[in-house]
Amino acid sequence: MALNNLALSTLRHIQIAVEARDRAAPYRTFFDNFYAYYRGGPLLNDAGRPYWFNNPCPRKHRNALASLHFVSSAASRVLAGLDTERLVRDHAIPVAVLREILMNAHPPSDEVVERYLRSFYRLGLITESEDERLSAAGLRSHMPKSWHSHDGAFARYEAVAITAHQVRDEL
Repeated sequence: MALNNLALSTLRHIQIAVEARDRAAPYRTFFDNFYAYYRGGPLLNDAGRPYWFNNPCPRKHRNALASLHFVSSAASRVLAGLDTERLVRDHAIPVAVLREILMNAHPPSDEVVERYLRSFYRLGLITESEDERLSAAGLRSHMPKSWHSHDGAFARYEAVAITAHQVRDEL
C-alpha cells in the first residue's frame, strides 16, 4: 500500500529522529500520527487530524476504538454500554520499547522504519483496572523480561491475564 503524503511525512520524521539517535523526540506523537494517517477513517477528525484518545469516550469514538488492534473483553463491554469503567488506549509494545527497537535498526531508512512499525506498532483498548494490573506487574512501559520480538505484540496483556475480545495483528 502506498503511503499518503501525511503518513510519509510522519514516517520521515521518525526516521530522522532515529537516525539522529534523538531519544527525546516526540515518538508517541510520531507513531500515533503515522498510524492515524496510514489508517484514516475514524482515527481522523473532520479536519483530517488524528484524534488523541487520551480519555476516550466510548459513545463518541466507538468506531475508532473498536478498530484498534486489541480490544479486551472488559473494554468491549464498556463499548457495548454494558459497563461504565474508564477506557485506556494503550500501546501494546510501549513507545520506549518500540523506540529502542528502531534505534537498533540498521540502517534506519524509511523502508526499515515502516517495516518495523508494521511489525510492532499495535494499539490496545483496555479498562482502567486492566491498566492498573499492567502497572502493578511493572509492565506499564516495559515488556515482560523474557520477551523477544517474535513473541508477539500482546505479551504484556497475556502476562497479566487480560483477555481479548478482538485481536487484529496487521497495521
